[in-house]
Amino acid sequence: MRKLLIAALLIAVSSAGVVADTKAKPTASANPANAAMVLKGKTALVTGASRGLGRSIAQQLAASGALVAINYAGNEDAARETLKLIESNGGKGFLLQARLGTSEAAKGLSKALEAELT
Repeated sequence: MRKLLIAALLIAVSSAGVVADTKAKPTASANPANAAMVLKGKTALVTGASRGLGRSIAQQLAASGALVAINYAGNEDAARETLKLIESNGGKGFLLQARLGTSEAAKGLSKALEAELT
């Protein structure tokens, strides 16, 4: 099973453009060219990925090789645009609609993610 990175909690994008787990030792130098594909074989769930900071994080994760689960609450068009941007740059992703706010909604998102990955 693929390791799952919860972007909203664990992933930070440095000003140098290198993706890093904030609690792990760095696995790539500060040179973005050396960071390419550092996340190959990993899956990242990015909540709020349809626009703004979430979209930027999703694009950076995809550029680093992760398969990106693009979560959106209600704006499917914006989420599809995020996916289009990722794919146009050679990345891979898929959409997951969930309006988070309750533990049941989070559990539903987790189940939908597992179903997509199996």
